[in-house]
Amino acid sequence: MRVPNEYKKFEKLPFVRFSLKTRDRQAATQRAIEARKRMLSLWMAQDLGQEQNSLQQYERIVEHCRTLGFTYKPLSDLSDGDLVARLIATEGQPVTSAKAALGVVEKPRDITSMMFDLYREANEDKVLKKSEHQLRVWKNPFIRAQNIFIDLAGDVPIEAISRADGLALRASLLERVKSGELAANSANRITTCLSAMWNVYAKRAQITAPNPFGSLNIKEDKKNVRSPIPEEYILLMLKPGALDRLNPECRAIVHTLINTGCRPSEVIGIQPQNIRLDSNIPHIQIRPDGRDLKTQDSERDIPLCGVALEAMRQFPSGFARYADRPTTATANINKFLKNNELVPADPHRPGKFLTVYSLRHSFQDRLTGAEVPERIARDLMGHKLEGERYGGGANLEHTARILAGISH
Repeated sequence: MRVPNEYKKFEKLPFVRFSLKTRDRQAATQRAIEARKRMLSLWMAQDLGQEQNSLQQYERIVEHCRTLGFTYKPLSDLSDGDLVARLIATEGQPVTSAKAALGVVEKPRDITSMMFDLYREANEDKVLKKSEHQLRVWKNPFIRAQNIFIDLAGDVPIEAISRADGLALRASLLERVKSGELAANSANRITTCLSAMWNVYAKRAQITAPNPFGSLNIKEDKKNVRSPIPEEYILLMLKPGALDRLNPECRAIVHTLINTGCRPSEVIGIQPQNIRLDSNIPHIQIRPDGRDLKTQDSERDIPLCGVALEAMRQFPSGFARYADRPTTATANINKFLKNNELVPADPHRPGKFLTVYSLRHSFQDRLTGAEVPERIARDLMGHKLEGERYGGGANLEHTARILAGISH
């Protein structure tokens, strides 16, 4: 096989020769094609990893060693007899073959920039049902935490991260919290993500050392409390023309949220088969179709009444424009509501305004005001029951009567 010009820097001769170990012409042709692919792959890996031994290069070297009939072992682990056998087998072979057989390519150490990839690999079963948007939301905090640590300590081997590195990170985050650049809960999420990734790595690498990111939390102020949107503001939203300048899909989303109490993502990402307008009691089904639900208890059926029913009749197949972009929809809605004075200031967050999510809290208050039994209220909200769950709960006819009395 002729060595391509771009890879001659890796070989001493312009040709590489190797035995195909067969007298059958058809088999030899197939093996020659496979051997060529392997060589090109190896050269490419060497070219990409010329400055440092990458994991990809190492894995290809190990695989190439198998094709030579040997198990890859570090040079220091080879017996004299094994070493001689490998030297004889690779005489006249490409340099890459000699490197593979003689075990001179060291396995790269897992470095900090690999932490999230290792974490995701270990948690693959937990993300199978997540939509593309949900997957981004899930992984971004981990990648952010990883990058923040790398900026501070460098892309060091994971096993070399010490408690001193963890404490240095906490000190850096604390300074940002003091300056107002970062909220305490955001800082704690960074250390929590790093701690979780470290635990996965430690289990994989069988490391028993204490987690360097453990117990680094910064004291938080009291948890943010979401306030309901007052009834007078909901009535403002429902005044004729109040939402006319909001695009039709976002307007329908707002109307649906008002009378269902759903999480915005549950309505925005609803699938056509879960909009049951043809039922005796029109309703929507919150299901893990094409996405993950927040909790197992989130799966539920909610009757459609008033403006929610009108809205879903306008969009009987759901909200395709925003189906996997719920944050885009909520950002548009929140901006519109704020700019048009349709939501009040947030009493718990100075300088902020209530968001469309607070309609869920308003819905809960209406359930409470109507003295709806807690079991039914929790089922409608998709909340976990206290204690063991018995029976199937209220049927659609029952919940439809309840919602008809509190809907707009």
